[in-house]
Amino acid sequence: MQKLRSVIILIIIVISLIPVYLLNKYLQKTIRPKASLGRLFLYILSGFALVFVYTFLVVFLVKKLFRVQFKFSFIRKE
Repeated sequence: MQKLRSVIILIIIVISLIPVYLLNKYLQKTIRPKASLGRLFLYILSGFALVFVYTFLVVFLVKKLFRVQFKFSFIRKE
């Protein structure tokens, strides 16, 4: 079961990379980072935002699909 879960998570990551790749290509066309330094910084900032949103959505999706219960806590209960 654990191996199947790992394969499904890997498939989710690979499939979700396709729209992110296409969105990055679209951002490169519209922003044109090679034109000026300001456009380069805008492209880098939008790239960071894209990575943050992508990571958040993939983790959220995996967490919703596989309800994992953690058996430990960082907060000690006394």
